[in-house]
Amino acid sequence: MSRRQRFIENLNTVEKKQLLQGKRTGESSIFRDRCHAILLSNRGYTVDQLKGIFSVAKSTVYNWLNRWDKGGIKELKTQPGQGRKPTLCIDNADHVKVVKKAIKKSAERGSNLLATIEKDLDMEDQLSMQIIRPFLKKLVSYGSVYEEE
Repeated sequence: MSRRQRFIENLNTVEKKQLLQGKRTGESSIFRDRCHAILLSNRGYTVDQLKGIFSVAKSTVYNWLNRWDKGGIKELKTQPGQGRKPTLCIDNADHVKVVKKAIKKSAERGSNLLATIEKDLDMEDQLSMQIIRPFLKKLVSYGSVYEEE
């Protein structure tokens, strides 16, 4: 016994226009894929076909269809707060203060910048330059690293 096929039916012209716009100019590639999948589903493509086209799991396609049913195009957008949280955050005043202090200390005494930051923040994970570099770039773009607060 097979599962009943799932399709998005009865898209009105406004919804089709929104989905086409999202497919062409959406901010992220996953949002563009979601819009495209809804349009293809409306044209009669099965979940198995969509799974193959977008190289995702069947459950992912079902999630996209359910999200569309739940709230339309706004539900297809990636919600804030998803993804891995940064180890060091430019919005965290303690992180900024410790890094500025460590930069001065390492410049004056020649100490290891990473070790100083890890010690001062009591971090469980080891820091690497791959973590520090983007933080420093943001720090420099928001203002001078050597400014006193």
